[in-house]
Amino acid sequence: MKTLILFLCIFPVYADYICEVHESDSQCAVRYGQLNVLLVTDYFSGKFGGSAVRISDKLVITAYHVTDTMMPLFNGMEPKWIDSNEDWDLDLYRVEGMPESEYAVIGPEPTPGTKVYALGYPGGIAYTITSGYWLGSHQEGEEHAGYHSAPIHPGSSGGALVYIHHGKFREVRLLGLTNWGAVYDDKWTTMGWVTKSEYILKFLEKINDQADR
Repeated sequence: MKTLILFLCIFPVYADYICEVHESDSQCAVRYGQLNVLLVTDYFSGKFGGSAVRISDKLVITAYHVTDTMMPLFNGMEPKWIDSNEDWDLDLYRVEGMPESEYAVIGPEPTPGTKVYALGYPGGIAYTITSGYWLGSHQEGEEHAGYHSAPIHPGSSGGALVYIHHGKFREVRLLGLTNWGAVYDDKWTTMGWVTKSEYILKFLEKINDQADR
């Protein structure tokens, strides 16, 4: 049963999320986030912790540093922990009772300069969307990480970084999970880090391989 559960979590990530014809890129990203980006709060204190992203009807992924010191709730729902990767800052949970939705395609890493959108709950107050540009990947020992210029703040961690692919159809592409923002002279800058979707897939595939043994 465990193998089946984890197997299912990999393939819905590829399911097409097609933008409505009348929507702009930003409207398309907003609608995706309203369906699939969740607020993370602590079961005991009720305080907000960060954001999370649905990757199937029952599976939610977030940043490890968001949930490692709390018992999380996702939009008020209790989850069951599945696995973590502290090095890649990833934490996977199963949540029952979420409504059906559509999920972003995991696309190839875009070229630097591609417009991106960060979706999450900075401050735990309300769902927000900010925009910026993809800046590229980290190359020296942190290949799982990439950089972007969409503003993020405490509470954004674990949220989605997406871009809109313009092919035969316009699709939301999940580029990764936001995690850290850069601070300079005690002020938040517009540069942030993300765990790239390529490594989310590797994380899921490794869990599935372990379940098969």
